[in-house]
Parts: sequence; C-alpha cells; structure tokens
Amino acid sequence: MNLTPAFVSKKQIRISGTLEIKKRLPEFLNKNINVVLKGNTVIYGTLREAGDEKVMLANMRGRKMIITAGDISEIYTDLDS
Repeated sequence: MNLTPAFVSKKQIRISGTLEIKKRLPEFLNKNINVVLKGNTVIYGTLREAGDEKVMLANMRGRKMIITAGDISEIYTDLDS
C-alpha cells in the first residue's frame, strides 16, 4: 500500500494595473478569483462577466456582486500547473 501524499502543484497568477486587468480578465471567466480593491479589501468569487467598466462575481452563496473596474487594484488566482 502506497502512503505517499499526492501533491498538486499550483501556480499563482497576479495581475495589476488597470490596462493589464482589462486585457487579461476574460481569461478567467467562470473561474474562482480574488479581487483586491483599492482599499485593500479582498473579494473571492467566481468571475461571471468581465466588461470594460464593470466586473460581476458570484460569491460562494451564489449572490452576484458587481464591481466597478476602477475600484480594482489587483486580481490573483491559483492555477493548476
């Protein structure tokens, strides 16, 4: 019997800067992301829509949150590598 743990490696993607966020955000549609707001508040949810002016996330309870693109400081997520 093999008792060695199975490790899954992850790669963290961090995106900052308004232009870079707008350009790369559609890559993460329907994926879980962390959104850091300008006031350093972090919101975790599934990205449902990514527009030029607004972003819509669904939190873990399925409630929709609309965030103005100008309020976003950074986006980060973990991807399987």
